[in-house]
Amino acid sequence: MDNESKTSGQSCAPPCEETLCGMARLFLGRSMYPLNVYLLFWILVFCAVAVYAAVSFFRTDETRLWIMYAAIFVCAFQAVGLIKVFAWQMIHRRHVSGVIRRLEDRLGQGRA
Repeated sequence: MDNESKTSGQSCAPPCEETLCGMARLFLGRSMYPLNVYLLFWILVFCAVAVYAAVSFFRTDETRLWIMYAAIFVCAFQAVGLIKVFAWQMIHRRHVSGVIRRLEDRLGQGRA
């Protein structure tokens, strides 16, 4: 098996973009810097809202306000989770576009 992969020119090691460190390097690179700043801003905003809701939850005595602050807290943390999922999708979008580009190059070389 190893001899066949060596002779065909294909390596068994995954490309740099497929590893976790490679994806993090792509996401934290210069081309993604504005998106990272934007996402970090909204994560901090929703974390601040969640902290405010948690503090207000423990300061109030009314059941109606407990429910309101608990709902605000849960929604804020759900928003942080959705932002993280969006960032993960942006990492994979760049990865998939790179894979498509490499596949197009391979197909173009086969026809030439």
